[in-house]
Amino acid sequence: MMVDAAAGDSEITDAERKRLVDLVVDIVDTISAELTPNFWRPNWQPARDALGSQVFALLMHSRLPLTQPQIEALVDKLMELARANHERLMKA
Repeated sequence: MMVDAAAGDSEITDAERKRLVDLVVDIVDTISAELTPNFWRPNWQPARDALGSQVFALLMHSRLPLTQPQIEALVDKLMELARANHERLMKA
């Protein structure tokens, strides 16, 4: 998903791939650090918004060739993945 967002249909270099891997690790670490057993309950919306903002900032500072709407959509997808993989991320 991150490679598609960053490169689209074009090939990426080994250096770009490493940068993306490092970015994904940073994003997963950020998400894992914030998750709690009740994170997805409705009363935790402010915490989810704050986490989304942190992920957004990481993506903005990554200098990927993405527009703000593209980054917002990517954040939404990453948050959906985090929710789907909550148990695994809590163990990380």
